[in-house]
Amino acid sequence: MPPRVVAPSEAMAGAGSSESWAGALSNHQRIGDLFLAFVSEGSPELSAKWGLKWCEVPEEHACGKDIFAHLATYLCKTYFITDRAGKPTDQQLSMASVEGIFNGLIQANKKRFLKSTTAATKVRAARPLPRTLTISNTACLAPLLIANQLCPRNGAQDFFNGLLQDKSEEFLWKKGMVAEMNRLTFLRSLHQPKCQDNTEHEIALPHVKLLCASFARAGTKEAAERKLAIKTLWIAAGRAGEPTLMSFEGMRWNAVFETITIESPQSKPAKLKMVLVVAGADRHSDWMLDFGDHLCLDRGSIHFNADKKTWLLPYLMNNNGSASGAATKITSSIKGMQVLSPMISPYPNPLYPYPYP
Repeated sequence: MPPRVVAPSEAMAGAGSSESWAGALSNHQRIGDLFLAFVSEGSPELSAKWGLKWCEVPEEHACGKDIFAHLATYLCKTYFITDRAGKPTDQQLSMASVEGIFNGLIQANKKRFLKSTTAATKVRAARPLPRTLTISNTACLAPLLIANQLCPRNGAQDFFNGLLQDKSEEFLWKKGMVAEMNRLTFLRSLHQPKCQDNTEHEIALPHVKLLCASFARAGTKEAAERKLAIKTLWIAAGRAGEPTLMSFEGMRWNAVFETITIESPQSKPAKLKMVLVVAGADRHSDWMLDFGDHLCLDRGSIHFNADKKTWLLPYLMNNNGSASGAATKITSSIKGMQVLSPMISPYPNPLYPYPYP
C-alpha cells in the first residue's frame, strides 16, 4: 500500500474569482484611470476634486452621481479601444461593453467603501422612516428624526443601496443613464462604415449536412471524429464545448422514446442537461450513423477503464484532462471548411465537384 500523502489545506475561492474575471476588473480600473487623466487635461477643477487614480477618488465624489455622469459621456464619445501595446485604435466600445464597464466601476466603488474601516470613510446606514404617518407610529417618529440627524442619509451605503431599490431616486437615475448611453452608442454606430450587427452567421441543418457530407467523403478516422463532434454539438443545441464532457457512462436507453439519451454536463451553471438522440431524416443528419462511422474508422481509440471516465470524444480533451480549448477545436474544424477559402481544408468540399479541386 503506498504511503499516505498529506496535502496542505487550501481555501476555496468564491464565484467571480477566476483569472478572466480578475483581468476584466483590472481593465475597468485602467479605463477609470484613463478617464481621470482625460478630465485632468480639460477640466482641472474637477481633477482637483477627483484625482488621477480611480481607486483613490474620495468618498464624497466616488459615491455620487456627478463622476459617473461624466464617465458615461467619456465611454460613449471619447474612449477608443486600445491594442496590446496600449495605443488607441479606431474602434469604440459597443453598448454592452459601455454598460459593463459602467456597472463594473460602480461595483468597485461600492466594494471599496462598504468594507472601509477608517473613521473618514466609514458609512453608517440611516434608519428608515415610516412611509405613512398614523396614530400608532407618530409617537416613535421623533426618535427616528433625531437618529437620522446624527446619521444623515448621504453616504456610500445610501447611494449604492438606492441603485437596487425600485423607483428610488438613484435607481431611476441609473435607468435613465443606461438608456441615454444606449441611444448615444446606437447613433454613433450609424455613421461608422461597417455593419452594425457583428454577430456570426448562423449555422443551420443544411450547413451541418454539407459539413458531414464532406467529412464522409474523406473516409478517414480523423474526418469521422470531427463529423461526430459537429453532429453531437448540433443535437445538444448548446455551447460549442458541450460534446467534450459527454461520456459513455452518461448514455442510457430511453424506453419511452426508444432511443439514446446522453448526459451533457453544463460546467458554467453547474447543471446537468439530458440530450435526446432522435433519428435523422437522411444519411447526413442522423447522429447514430455518424457514431457508427466513428466506431468503425477509429477503432481502438476509446479504451474503457472502470476507474476513469470514458469520454465520447477524447480528442477534445487537453493533455491535462481539462476541457478548455474544446470549443476552439470544433469551430476550427467548421471554419476550415469555408467555401471562401476551400484550399485550406484537406477535406473535399461538397459544394465543389468531386474529386476535390
